[in-house]
Amino acid sequence: MARGQGNDPPDCEAIDALGHLIGIEVTELVDGVAIHRRKIGDSRLTAEWDRHKVRVQLTGRLRVEDTPSKLTGGPTTRIRS
Repeated sequence: MARGQGNDPPDCEAIDALGHLIGIEVTELVDGVAIHRRKIGDSRLTAEWDRHKVRVQLTGRLRVEDTPSKLTGGPTTRIRS
């Protein structure tokens, strides 16, 4: 079930095999340089994502999203650190 913008955390909720409510954060990986270039009208540049770049970006996003001290609200009973 999606909770909607402003209801943080989580972005979505699910029930695990034991019936516990779990929170799911959804994020997107974007290339900041490509976005900036698009905004100034340069449509020639496309972002290239190799395995290393995906791993680095995903790891960074997970570190940000998986910081229990920054979580507020939400209906889950446990937060994994």
